[in-house]
Amino acid sequence: MSLPLAKIIQALHWRYAVKIFNSKKKLSTADLNALLEAVRLSPSSLGLLPYKIVVVENTAARKLIFEQASNQRKITEASHLLVFCTYRSYTRSFIDAFVDMFSKQRHLSPEQTANLRKARRAFVKETSPKDLDEWAGDQAFIGLGVLVASAALAGIDAGPMGGFKPEVLDEILNLRRYNLRSRVLCTLGYRSAEDAEAKAKKVRWPFKDFVIKIK
Repeated sequence: MSLPLAKIIQALHWRYAVKIFNSKKKLSTADLNALLEAVRLSPSSLGLLPYKIVVVENTAARKLIFEQASNQRKITEASHLLVFCTYRSYTRSFIDAFVDMFSKQRHLSPEQTANLRKARRAFVKETSPKDLDEWAGDQAFIGLGVLVASAALAGIDAGPMGGFKPEVLDEILNLRRYNLRSRVLCTLGYRSAEDAEAKAKKVRWPFKDFVIKIK
């Protein structure tokens, strides 16, 4: 195994689902932005990146989310609370803005741009709202995985979280005004020395039972 891969495996063994964060230890702005940039660069179907990350910095809002999300204390104790959100609908202006940006950066010809625009518009038009929503959610979870792995490599704890009512969270953060709906939460910060879970053995299916090789 190469050294870079060994470091990745070591980092993933180190990470765990943090239960108690050190509320006094905060991420630097530079580290937070680097992790967000890692998500921005993550794989995305059609390159559209059909989701956004909301960084909840308002203390009162975090307290309200805490009260509506099974009282999970890490919501208020972690350095940062992130909400992965997908769009409620995919407008023609959203598609066109992406195509215009892509065309400019890739120096596409007018014909290439027109073909790309037609294909992206067709995808949205011909896919049902339900399937579009599932597709976007899949992309958001890819980004979440990149975030968790990147944070582990940096020695930063990241805790993906469910256990909340999306419609309530959407109302707390007024996400409709951005044409967004919440999908999954993720806390960022540093584990507390009081968190006994940090010393617990990581339990996963054995490699031989997890991987199927078809030759």
